[in-house]
Amino acid sequence: MDEIIAQLGNRQSAAPDFTSSRTGLSVSDLFDEYSYIQSVRIPYLFSESLGERLTQNREILLKKYQERYANYMLTSGTDGDKVASVKEVIESYGNKNKEGSLYYAGTNGTDTNGQNGLVLNDVYEEHDEDGKIKDRTTVYDTLISDYVTLLNRKSDSLIDAAYCQYIIDTFSKAPDATENTAEARASVEAEISALQTRLDDLYQVLLVTMEEYNEYMGAVNVGVLSTTAVSARVNVKLYMMLGVVVFFILGVCGAILLGRIQDFVEYLFFTEQALEMPNRTACDLYIKNNTERVLGDDNVCVVLELTNLSHINNELGRVKGNEVLRRFADFIKEASATCGTVYYNGGWQFIGFFEQCRREDAESFADYMHRLVHAYNEESGDAKMEYSLGMAESRTANAHTLRTLLRGAMMDRRKQED
Repeated sequence: MDEIIAQLGNRQSAAPDFTSSRTGLSVSDLFDEYSYIQSVRIPYLFSESLGERLTQNREILLKKYQERYANYMLTSGTDGDKVASVKEVIESYGNKNKEGSLYYAGTNGTDTNGQNGLVLNDVYEEHDEDGKIKDRTTVYDTLISDYVTLLNRKSDSLIDAAYCQYIIDTFSKAPDATENTAEARASVEAEISALQTRLDDLYQVLLVTMEEYNEYMGAVNVGVLSTTAVSARVNVKLYMMLGVVVFFILGVCGAILLGRIQDFVEYLFFTEQALEMPNRTACDLYIKNNTERVLGDDNVCVVLELTNLSHINNELGRVKGNEVLRRFADFIKEASATCGTVYYNGGWQFIGFFEQCRREDAESFADYMHRLVHAYNEESGDAKMEYSLGMAESRTANAHTLRTLLRGAMMDRRKQED
């Protein structure tokens, strides 16, 4: 878990604004979830188990901590011998230095600066021929450093040994077989089972989020390295000026062509041509442009997924899968004609943002969609559609930002799928 949290922290720093469109969670959300489990839930379970002296096998636990205690004490004793040895050498250095100071005490020779000839001036500021400060580390300095390191390691071993002894003392006494102990054991086991289930679910969400994160970062890197830039909007004024200049040359044909340029650009870069609907690039651009906007109470987000598309591709082939996906997209366009815009988000997912739309209207859209799919499944053979749908309204979900509304729709879809 430490490694997962560290990796999430690095990715959070690299892309703080990233949010997965498949899970509705950002890297920061996953980082907070794992940090909460590590810092709160796991210590809570440990304290409960320790307080009630709960363990699956008391003999194995005691044996393990007894071995650890013996190893820590052995390490502490070895380090203690080393500390004594190093300290003896340090004291020898000190005695020799005292003898040298007594021997030179009567020296009166001075250098040109009036200092005692035995004193080295600015010893840590002297430079060599390359202008670098000379290394003045001595054997005595190394001895002091080794002494401190060994002493700290010995202290750490003693602390760890004391902790092992505490565990041994605590669990050496078997807990009383009372009703409270049985209830505590059942409660802790239930908490452990719930935590394991939560970690499994969270890991699956992590895999999906990190897969999309890697795709996102790859696209960002390509965008940085590419020399081609695509503008999201057409400079209408520039084309109007060009239209005036070439109007008399191209006439009516030039005016018609100019009016169609914007539609051509939008179709080329922001439309999924196979499905004839806005693509993921258009969806990302819409979310980016409206991230800071505060939504009113009449905004709805819907998320749809054709959940059995992979099964159709594997069993009936991609040609049949593409045909089913096109029919599903046609149903979405027909059902959402009076509600708002639905974007194809890649794979088998569609995301719709409906402005000036009440939840009742969105539920009518969902009902109409259900009837269209049901009619199709009645007539089709093997390639039947299975889909999940989630929606969130800004008023009922108390979500007044686009990303929060999208996250609510994602969560509602997962509930419907479960």
